[in-house]
Amino acid sequence: MQQPSARSESANRRSAQRGDSARNDERERYSARGSRRGRDAAPAKSKARYIPALDGLRALAVLAVIVYHMGVPWASGGLLGVTVFFVLSGYLITSLLLIELDDTGRINLPQFWLRRIRRLFPAIVFVVFGTAALCTVFDHSLLTKLREDMWAALCWVTNWWYIFHDVSYFDALGAPSPLTHFWSLAIEEQFYLFWPLVLFIAHKLGIKRSIMANATLVVALASAVEMAVLYDPLADPSRVYYGTDTRAFSLLIGAWLAYVWPSHLLGAKKSVQLPVPVRRALDGVGLAALAALVAMIALADGFSPFLYRGGLLLASVLTAVVIAVMVHPASLVGRIAGAAPLVWVGKRSYGIYLWHYPLLLIMNPGNSVAQAPWWMLLLQMAVIFAVAAFSYRFIEEPFRHGALGKVIAEVRSGTFDVHDWLYFNGIIGGACSVVALVAVVGLAVVPNTSALEGADLLKDASPKTAGVPLITGDEEETPVLDVLMIGDSVSVRAIPAFQEAFPFGAIDAAVNRQLFVGEDVYDYYAHQNIVGDVVVFALGTNGLVTDDQLDELIEMVGTDKHIFFVNTRSTQSWMGETNEALRRAAERYDNVSVIDWYSYSADKGDLFDGDGTHLTEDGARAYIALVRDAIAEYLPQHDEGDEAAEVLTPWEFAQKGASKTLDKFLRNTQNAVARSIDAPLAPFTDEERKAREEAEAAKADAGDESNNADSDADQDAEGADSSDAEGEAAA
Repeated sequence: MQQPSARSESANRRSAQRGDSARNDERERYSARGSRRGRDAAPAKSKARYIPALDGLRALAVLAVIVYHMGVPWASGGLLGVTVFFVLSGYLITSLLLIELDDTGRINLPQFWLRRIRRLFPAIVFVVFGTAALCTVFDHSLLTKLREDMWAALCWVTNWWYIFHDVSYFDALGAPSPLTHFWSLAIEEQFYLFWPLVLFIAHKLGIKRSIMANATLVVALASAVEMAVLYDPLADPSRVYYGTDTRAFSLLIGAWLAYVWPSHLLGAKKSVQLPVPVRRALDGVGLAALAALVAMIALADGFSPFLYRGGLLLASVLTAVVIAVMVHPASLVGRIAGAAPLVWVGKRSYGIYLWHYPLLLIMNPGNSVAQAPWWMLLLQMAVIFAVAAFSYRFIEEPFRHGALGKVIAEVRSGTFDVHDWLYFNGIIGGACSVVALVAVVGLAVVPNTSALEGADLLKDASPKTAGVPLITGDEEETPVLDVLMIGDSVSVRAIPAFQEAFPFGAIDAAVNRQLFVGEDVYDYYAHQNIVGDVVVFALGTNGLVTDDQLDELIEMVGTDKHIFFVNTRSTQSWMGETNEALRRAAERYDNVSVIDWYSYSADKGDLFDGDGTHLTEDGARAYIALVRDAIAEYLPQHDEGDEAAEVLTPWEFAQKGASKTLDKFLRNTQNAVARSIDAPLAPFTDEERKAREEAEAAKADAGDESNNADSDADQDAEGADSSDAEGEAAA
């Protein structure tokens, strides 16, 4: 009977502890504990206040990111939710550090970093191992990608790992890594490492806060300028999208706001009263900024130059304005954003963000080409929320409040009760142990697997070409191509089918190729004088296609060609706008048509090779058959034995051009040398040149006659000599 009594007493003790933790939860979340000069020193009193509206803003940000990754068409700018998180983090972390300086006169860096680790790292470990276990059971191709990225995620350097390994955030090739979204966590965690150190040094040097605020704003603007300068509209924007240096301005704008608009100095809710016109103006500014931010989430695009040349900066400024309004105690916008459902989501937004992407990848088959119905999206959202709630309740909160430290302390002191711990934590501990075991076995045993059957073919980024060699004949009658097709990685898999369908055509395809590269590729073939009447462009998988790009390409090809664009089907956010741009081009130009692969492939997941974009062998044949049907009426008829156009490799083309240039140079040099012999210094007129040529011809004729006379005389002399020699021989 003593055992249940002890267990009951322990339960009461733990319940009381949980109650104390719950009461101090929000205070600890938004405050910095003062440093302890002695082991038993009491922590300094914090000036921070909990602001529910900021959790509501977190909810908006994480929901925007989720619907973006769900592929919802009305949230093409949902990636801006990450920008909102950055500004919030900069504001809150800087506020905590400034409060700690006010309370204690110093920043306890080890304690700050320890609090960040306890808040962030346990959930990351849980996601990595939980995702590895799920991928071991359901999708080995995702496990392969996770295996490559997990150490970067655990070390908080995912963004630089992707930059140095040239991994695109927007790449459509194959299955993505389930840890791709950790790039933003890496930037925040790098900020948590270095920014407190900067404030610590500034405090030690006695730098005034006004100077620090101005310097922070200057560095933020420098970061935004760097993004604009490094951004290349003709290249993948992942470098500027991932870089800590090019994304720091969002965090620093939040930090600057903490200097000039500290929430803990604005007063309590009931103590602040504003005149009605002032309060309405405050809320009006906040609502306008929030509406503009929502509009950007709905309309922005990851490949839009605007985004990198001021768009992300604008979103950061709008977020700062929204925060400034929400933290004011008299704000109606703040009270609305602090509604209970939004606060519930906001408190769990960290776990929701961590779990949403791997769960979406697992719940949506890679070769799915149809948009999930609304009820399926809601169901997936519910699964994400449920897993995040579990993480918040059993992983994040216990570790955040020192559960691991308490266990270690009890073990060291000899007061740890195994039976008591198992009574309260046995089920959760056992489940986590099973998950960890499955994850470790999967990571160690499961072989690398690609989502694409044709992955080996797509690993090589060099262009793939196919055409029939020329049977050499008269250069003026050299045949041209029936069709020239220029494509990206989707077309790479279709090369064999193209060769079979178009024996008198040529295809040039390459991985990661975008539309603007198509101009250079076409120009290369046009210089060989082998382009016929039909040109097909199958580009648009790897980036947004704009009206200006299409106009430039069509103008270069010319109106004398029949130009066909194959529209796209992929899981990328720019697919819809790209296809619309192609449709508009066909309306503007009489010689332009669209081959509608998007409509043809609807609900035909068997045509796609694991990622909803690239093709199976059957898909490749269907793809080329659609192209053949569209261009059939423009293809010439061929007889047996007809010659085909020569398709030179770049080396062959350069070699042939160099040979022609050298021959021309030698001929010109030879002619110049011949003309320069006995030529006067002054240039000839036409009459002088003609008279000189006639004189030279007459001189040549006279020379021939003289040579003939000399030859006859020589022959007579030789005859006489011969007779004398014969007479002497006879005697």
